[in-house]
Amino acid sequence: MTKRAMWHWGVVIGVGGLLGACGGEDAEDCCAPPPPNGQQTVLTIEGRVTDAPIALAEVVASLGNRSFSATADSNGFYSLQVSAPVTESDRLLRLEARGRGQQSFVRFRSQLASLDTLVQQAGPDGSLSAGDNIRANVTHLSTAESAQLGSQLTGDADLETALAEVDPERLLNTAASIKLLVDQADRYALPDSVTDTLAFAEQAELVEQFVEDVTSTTQGQQDFQDAQTATADDPNVVAQEDMAGVPQRLVTIGYVPPMAYNYFNLVDVYQFEADGTGLVFDAVRDTSTTWSQSGNTLTVVPDDPERFEYSVADGSGGAINAVDTELHVEIVPLGNGIAQLRSYYETTYPDDPNASPETRMFVSNVRYLADADVRAAFPAVRAPVGSGVSADVYNTNEGVESRGLTADRLSFQSGGMGSAAVLGEDFTWTEGDDALSVNFVSGTRMRYRLGTRIDDCAATWLTESEGADASRRVDLGLAVCDSGAAFTPADIPGYYYQFGVGDEEASDDDVVGFGLRFDADGTGAQFVNEIRRVDEDGDGEPEESEYYNQPDSGDRRPLESYAEFYWALSPDNTVVIQRTEYYDGSSFYPGCEPGTADCYTWDRRELVPLTIDGQRFYWMEVRQFDLSYFGGSTEDTTYIQRFYDYSATEVPVDGVSKRQRLERRESESASVVARHQRVQ
Repeated sequence: MTKRAMWHWGVVIGVGGLLGACGGEDAEDCCAPPPPNGQQTVLTIEGRVTDAPIALAEVVASLGNRSFSATADSNGFYSLQVSAPVTESDRLLRLEARGRGQQSFVRFRSQLASLDTLVQQAGPDGSLSAGDNIRANVTHLSTAESAQLGSQLTGDADLETALAEVDPERLLNTAASIKLLVDQADRYALPDSVTDTLAFAEQAELVEQFVEDVTSTTQGQQDFQDAQTATADDPNVVAQEDMAGVPQRLVTIGYVPPMAYNYFNLVDVYQFEADGTGLVFDAVRDTSTTWSQSGNTLTVVPDDPERFEYSVADGSGGAINAVDTELHVEIVPLGNGIAQLRSYYETTYPDDPNASPETRMFVSNVRYLADADVRAAFPAVRAPVGSGVSADVYNTNEGVESRGLTADRLSFQSGGMGSAAVLGEDFTWTEGDDALSVNFVSGTRMRYRLGTRIDDCAATWLTESEGADASRRVDLGLAVCDSGAAFTPADIPGYYYQFGVGDEEASDDDVVGFGLRFDADGTGAQFVNEIRRVDEDGDGEPEESEYYNQPDSGDRRPLESYAEFYWALSPDNTVVIQRTEYYDGSSFYPGCEPGTADCYTWDRRELVPLTIDGQRFYWMEVRQFDLSYFGGSTEDTTYIQRFYDYSATEVPVDGVSKRQRLERRESESASVVARHQRVQ
């Protein structure tokens, strides 16, 4: 059952019945006489408090200022009656359960819909069970969900919006963590800063640290994965009929943050034929499949499995080759449009005939949409006639990054004609209710649907392609307005902060605020705009580290110094950035002027202006790394969209500029050296 089918916001009024038990601080208001006409909405709720059953748990249902309580039996089962005047039955109902004795740290919550909606879900008997709505069971998963939903929801519309924004990865990580805390309390304990599981779930940073600590060991990794899969397989926790009808087309989407830059290969499309065959494709590849269904789980087997080769330690200081070969993926729906993907691989060791193959499973958690829900969630985009857009296209040209979908500048003319700058091809386009269709002269067909709008110029587009060779690709990529802007040479010097000051989402969570500094003399530098705190000396106190550590040479230089570059404005209005190394016959040194003897450009970037909106610059970055001078290889060219916020002078973060940080760090380093010399 999809999210759209599950959350049907109709209203049915139940009339008559006795007023349910009420109490708490607002008992006087709760027990006030009913309206003169005597109309009450009444509902019995029957469910279970469970991860493993929480015996004798106290269960409280809250509806506005009204509360209704019951005590679960030794197996966690409870029953309570809720009632309210019809004028209040549009309020959301929430269940909370607390354990007793050794389980007093167990505090679960489940957020339900409005009383009116729950009455409709319950049907004629007026009794809501987990079969009608799985959230009648108060569980570790419902607690993880409630922690993300928060406590400020006021009605069904708010709840529907909030449910659609639940992060699947955080949801399952939190639920698995709670399951370990409850089921294996002898091995895993709550952080000292909280006293119950709900307070733990509500603090995302605590959960992240707990997951990191648990998965730092082999046993912990296995325990955590077991907790994730057991959660998805438990019929008391997850409704088991969501895949009762196999869809023709299923789209799974990894979590996309609101500022959706620096992300790709987020989408998989599964197509299912009635004869048990199918197709799966993403931003990188496509393959035909076979599929089967068992209970609530769809199993998809690729005809052309992926293979990954890498090296592993052999236990004697050397390394041997290992190969991971894709076996199959299981799609396990969890309700509310969220699914768990279990990808299975067989690991073999070709260099070691005595090593037995191993089967490994990797778990990820995604959103999914089935059939018509895709069109409802991703409406067709409209062609920007008379202007352009930088969006992903399917590019198979030699020397372009191999993932297939890559950014291009698309110009749309009236009459259904257009052209692509990077591909160098013309296309025709048509608008439809399903998608914006773009058909290239080479035979490639693109379909574009609107995802989310990031700002007035940038959005995510669900981009699907079919090549002339019938190859398929899909991704949730960027689309950036292209007004044909031009750089003004005199205005280029200054500071450009990628994605805004301090907002860069780098691979290292401790580093934010990536930027570029352009000086008037044609030089510049890449820098970070926030302190990276690292416990370098192991004393438990992180130091401020602004240094780049080259592992081969052990050379330590300030990050801004290491990332120096030269820049120039080309005749075609592109800013060309070059990072260089000088070779003296035996060693390399950074920062030589391009074009001079023995000076090699290893990182070349072209910044192609798209739109300039005040102090915000949208551009396409064309990147190529050439490491052949250092014994490496020349990488394919990449085309990506970015925006940078401009400032003529450096913008301090927390009142301290980048340059001040570097100067302070250098001063502190000199003081440390001086103290060390005095000690010696």
